[in-house]
Amino acid sequence: MNRASSTPNRYFVLILFAVVCFLTVDSSAQEKTSDIAKLVGTWTGESICANKEKFPGCKDEHVVYHVKLTPTKIDTLTFTMNKIVDGKEEFMGEGDFVYDQQKQTLVSEFKNSRVHLTIEFVVKADVIEGIVAALPERTIVRNVRVKKDK
Repeated sequence: MNRASSTPNRYFVLILFAVVCFLTVDSSAQEKTSDIAKLVGTWTGESICANKEKFPGCKDEHVVYHVKLTPTKIDTLTFTMNKIVDGKEEFMGEGDFVYDQQKQTLVSEFKNSRVHLTIEFVVKADVIEGIVAALPERTIVRNVRVKKDK
């Protein structure tokens, strides 16, 4: 075969290789997005005080979490966290949670002038459960368990 006739074949192989690579990367990103997208919605449940001796102001709460995708990050969800007071939702805070698809975990950190907390959740189908812990000693403040609303 002469050199001129093999050049188009070489270009074809390179283009085909590039398309396959693109589709592989794209399907991996789509898998991550669809997996994390299953967590979007409203979750309700309980946030129970774990250590009233160390945190005497802590009160058990019925909670509602509104979860949405974070537009700029494919591995992050934004939680709007509310508690129920007199039958109505009362805003507690909003935070981003990084989702680890392999471990099925959600992790966030919250810090202000009074507290520094880590929030660690495990996803089990339509249930999210985990802890809120005070840093730096990692003392568990709350145990949380919420279920996805249908």
